[in-house]
Amino acid sequence: MSSPDALPLNPLISERVLRQLHEEAWRWAALQTGAVGDDADEVMQMVYEQVIDGRARYRGDAALRTWLFSVIRITAARLRRRRWLDWQRVQHYVTLSSSDAEYAGAAGTGAIETGAIEAGSIEIDTAGLEAGLKQLSPRQRDLIYLCVYREFTIEQAARILGVGIGSARTHYQRAKVMLRRHLESRDGH
Repeated sequence: MSSPDALPLNPLISERVLRQLHEEAWRWAALQTGAVGDDADEVMQMVYEQVIDGRARYRGDAALRTWLFSVIRITAARLRRRRWLDWQRVQHYVTLSSSDAEYAGAAGTGAIETGAIEAGSIEIDTAGLEAGLKQLSPRQRDLIYLCVYREFTIEQAARILGVGIGSARTHYQRAKVMLRRHLESRDGH
């Protein structure tokens, strides 16, 4: 299964396939970091380093896309933890202004632009959808993103997030109910 452009320390992965998955993977990194831009870029850089030097080794027991999204999730969590620990160390020496504290603790999805878009003949209130997504737990938000926006199955999403399939199904169903209630309350139903 090794291709001519296979990575030396990860022979089941070709450089071409990584390039094809990059945009989708970057969006997942942006969702995991809560921001679009430098944090997502940093996570992707760290992921590619791990993949290229063999620290994150693909063994073929899952789809490559599923495995890559798992590596991104774990790497983003490590980055968040490292930054949180750094921030805690700074707390001992500096009193942060309220705007700095908001920045350090901010967590948003950044995945959807505000405004209204039209999908076919259905108008979608993206501001309402974004507000509804922010009310979900991080796990619920991740499941909605993976299953709805990235078209993973619930089983694949569970594997990416490192949770059991039953737990993933429960969180997914609860997320759908919460989003529906939120959007209906905005419409006045």
